[in-house]
Amino acid sequence: MIKHFDWKKNNYKFLMGFKSPKLFCPECGEKMKDIGAGESMTMVAYNSPPGHNHDDNCRKRVYGCENGHLLTISKRNRCPACDWVGKEDCDCHYGKKYDEWPT
Repeated sequence: MIKHFDWKKNNYKFLMGFKSPKLFCPECGEKMKDIGAGESMTMVAYNSPPGHNHDDNCRKRVYGCENGHLLTISKRNRCPACDWVGKEDCDCHYGKKYDEWPT
């Protein structure tokens, strides 16, 4: 069963200040890493100006720790051509989106 990270209770386990943040298991405190299951994405149609990418579909990955705990997280989208930034959270998963995938 995939557990979702409760940001209000466990945000102290997420270390900011790095280009790629570190992610720690909310269950046991061990470092988590991408389990290599690929990405899933919602399929909502978004319209972007020519030359821009304002696609705010939710991209998700599954991370796991050495003790077998799993966690689904999402990354916030950004347009490389302008200052547009996708929404910070959505209805398809719990918690706020990351600005970079954790390492």
